[in-house]
Amino acid sequence: MSTIDIGLGGYKIIQNRNKNGKKMMSYIVTTPNDKVVVIDGGLKEDGADLKEKILSLGGVVHMWYITHIHGDHVGAFINIMQDTNKIQVDRIYYDFPPREWIQEIHPSGARSLDEVLGVFKSLDGELIQAKRDMQFSLDGIEIDILSDARYYSETNNINETSAAYRFKFPNGKVAIFLGDMMETSGGYLADYYGKKLKTDIVQIAHHGQWGIPKRAYKLMDPKVCLWPTNEDIWQNDNGEGYDTGPWRIFEIRKWMDDLEIGVHGIMKDGEVIII
Repeated sequence: MSTIDIGLGGYKIIQNRNKNGKKMMSYIVTTPNDKVVVIDGGLKEDGADLKEKILSLGGVVHMWYITHIHGDHVGAFINIMQDTNKIQVDRIYYDFPPREWIQEIHPSGARSLDEVLGVFKSLDGELIQAKRDMQFSLDGIEIDILSDARYYSETNNINETSAAYRFKFPNGKVAIFLGDMMETSGGYLADYYGKKLKTDIVQIAHHGQWGIPKRAYKLMDPKVCLWPTNEDIWQNDNGEGYDTGPWRIFEIRKWMDDLEIGVHGIMKDGEVIII
């Protein structure tokens, strides 16, 4: 576990560690008054660890934000919510493209969608379809929806339907979570917001293996990068050794060097807590 202190004023961002070395994305945000926010959650096999952590924080998730329907993001949510001993979830935020489109380009994504929608039907919490420019708040945090699934028809990639969320803390610190956004959605993000994207913390898109354009990161100009990245992707190792994979991780890492970002929290190294 590592701790990064940038002065969140009693709030915390936790980048959860993966299980069995696989790629996934899972974050918890906590407040001084014991409110809990979850972003995605990881694979199904990450569900038990995430549930244990939520229970240790009181057993209630006041807001659960889902970026997109891929199993390495929603699997733990499905696992936890299908458990007969469910935790309490007050509100869930999401935006998904049409099932027919998902089925055509990514059948396993359609199966994940069906599981998530099945879970939705059994929940008592409020379901909120998160659309760009919506704003929400919790215990002093202002949460902006920066992007949604609206660009799905321009691509054949579920990652491009990722919702992006911005958390503004009471003392002015800002964190942006990008899910698996890619070049099309990331380009629109940069065009729409421009310099308003300035942030202190950014979650590197698509585990660092690809993602949004460099110009979007340049507009964000973060001080801290959170990488939901496993060892294989970090080394661009597809099983044949160092730098034998198809991913652009070394290019993305160089971008961050070019932008002179010196603080990084990487999932492969264990849990990361920002305070």
